[in-house]
Amino acid sequence: MDSGPKKVFVSYVEEDGGVAHEIAKQLESHGYSSWYYERDCPAGADYFEETFKAISDCEAMAIIISPRSLPSDQITREIVRAVEANKATLPLLLDLTHDEYAHRRPGWKQAMAAANATRVRADQIPTIIPALVAGLHAKGIRADVESSTPPAPPAAVTRPAPDVAPTAPPSVRAVPPPAPSAQVASGSPAAATKPPWIPIAAGAAVVVAALAGWHFLKPHPKPAPVPVAPATATIVLKYNVDRHLCTPNLNMTVAGKTFHLATNPYAANDVPKGQQQYSIDGLVSCPGRKPSSASGSGVIDVHDGVVFDMNWQSKPGGTGVMEVVDASTEPAKAPGENVRVAKPAAPASTVPVSSANPSQAMLSNAQAAYAQARYFEPPNDCALHWAILAGKAGNPAGKAMEQQLGNQFRTQLNQLSQQQNFPAALHLVNAMLVYYPSSPELAGDQQRLMAAQSGAPPGPGQMNPLNPGLRPGYPPQPAPGYQYNAQAQARAAAAAAAQQRAAQQRPH
Repeated sequence: MDSGPKKVFVSYVEEDGGVAHEIAKQLESHGYSSWYYERDCPAGADYFEETFKAISDCEAMAIIISPRSLPSDQITREIVRAVEANKATLPLLLDLTHDEYAHRRPGWKQAMAAANATRVRADQIPTIIPALVAGLHAKGIRADVESSTPPAPPAAVTRPAPDVAPTAPPSVRAVPPPAPSAQVASGSPAAATKPPWIPIAAGAAVVVAALAGWHFLKPHPKPAPVPVAPATATIVLKYNVDRHLCTPNLNMTVAGKTFHLATNPYAANDVPKGQQQYSIDGLVSCPGRKPSSASGSGVIDVHDGVVFDMNWQSKPGGTGVMEVVDASTEPAKAPGENVRVAKPAAPASTVPVSSANPSQAMLSNAQAAYAQARYFEPPNDCALHWAILAGKAGNPAGKAMEQQLGNQFRTQLNQLSQQQNFPAALHLVNAMLVYYPSSPELAGDQQRLMAAQSGAPPGPGQMNPLNPGLRPGYPPQPAPGYQYNAQAQARAAAAAAAQQRAAQQRPH
């Protein structure tokens, strides 16, 4: 087996080994090299080091998610490593529904928010391979060998003629040939029975020429046209109005394909390009409110790189109409807005601004980053960055969102600590230290995680999970907390003011 880097890392538990091996076999038949533990891990090698290296070297990871793998901490470590290394992920649900997966492993689903989970059956593995290959193509991952030609058979070897002619059996007497000078009289019987070779050869040549002419002149049937695979694209669907942190739970059918929209945003792969009919039905849930039903249908234009907003018009009785529109030409709509104001296409901006207060633009940027799962990174364009700036500018919703993100950070940190995934937990703490460099709680978390990662025994006062008694709303105050210099705050305020001016100049 080739020990070089492989295209696809297959993540699974031992009980699902048969399915994993079959998926790897089918991918390799399509030219995608694969890595899985039982075959590719060298004998005696450290399991964690080998899987870490294989994930780092691969371009995509296929994760078999089943009731057997849900409790596995090793699967969690492999998912975290793949997400940290920006690898494409292909979640495969085996003996598991989408709802069970989202309920039992919300952390996995959140980490792979942009990856559409595919249900598989152990006895129908070949049927899902074309979809996996198409998904790899959509992510720009090509096969190692696009096509292969079977090796030509070895050339026939001519046996040399023997140097000595075989001798006749003893019972047969060799008759010497007639002398060269012997001639046969023209009138003898032998001359009369000699075949007419010249006429025969001429007739054969005429027949061959006629056959050749007929072969080249006869009409040949046209080859059947090769069917052309329909062009597809990956589209992104997002519930754009998240000021109440609402989340969709919708089923959407586009061009005959059904997708379960349970994350925001959601990437739908392999959708045929062009004008396509869609229908949508399900629920929209908002914190502190009763879930509302939503449904709708229409036509969308599918093309590469398109992003669609799902606009919800609430109706009396807990129902509503869901409309899918191109985000580049349609504005977002808040829950309860029954009138939509159309506007022409305008230059792209980060977030539409509807208030002269710059803090509102900062809050809108925070909500947009939260919808895209950019909670704590990158440092200058994540939800926490903009929420802190909005709170400093006097927006109470910005401070509330900062507290919510603090609670979310603490929950994730406790989960990673319980799973003993110390590298990922330490990475999360270091990301928060960018905003709260003087926080004693974060400094203590960092020291304990570094000690645990190096295998040191627990120190005095160390707790597991980390700081479980910390009151809700951590971090309670940004002071001495988030320390951005004045230039960074001035740039943020100027950008928000520029967005405000641009929004006011647009026709309504």
